[in-house]
Amino acid sequence: MRPQLNPRLFHWIFDRYSKLVYWYFTDKMGFTGDEAQDLTQETFLKVHSGLPNFEGRANLKNWILSIAKNIGLNAIRSRGSEKRNKLEVSIEEDGNRSLTERIACRAAEDPMRRLLAREKLEALSKAIDELPPQMRKCMLLRFGQDLRYKEIANVLKISVETVKAQLHQARKKLDRSIGSYFSYDGRANDER
Repeated sequence: MRPQLNPRLFHWIFDRYSKLVYWYFTDKMGFTGDEAQDLTQETFLKVHSGLPNFEGRANLKNWILSIAKNIGLNAIRSRGSEKRNKLEVSIEEDGNRSLTERIACRAAEDPMRRLLAREKLEALSKAIDELPPQMRKCMLLRFGQDLRYKEIANVLKISVETVKAQLHQARKKLDRSIGSYFSYDGRANDER
């Protein structure tokens, strides 16, 4: 039999952590206010269903934020797959696709590539999380939500030149930290 959840406890948790989760989606992951509200609701639905089984091994706040992070990453991935399903792109146009779209398309080809793609996405996600806050926001808005420089500048209330500089620096940092993950294209193993 499943343990029952005390409604007062859940309301207390929601009151205490909902603003933090909303902030996490807007400031850390770069979602709009409406998207953040939806994702915050989804997070607390998961918290509500998982709370009776929460054993307290992790800090409650960290547990809730890990749920929020997974929901946010799934939303970003889902948005990318929706775009891929809407477009058919020739091989020549592959260079115009986002990094996550290229990884996912190549991953569909065989199981080994799927495994490598999952590792690449995890490495990319971790590396983006480690960027300075403004740089991270610029990256998530540009590549997670496909906003243009001017739109990013308006959202973050910074200049377009600052957006360009932040994205340039972010790409350099990501290339230094995880560039080796993205140099594999499958040819090395094919030649053996």
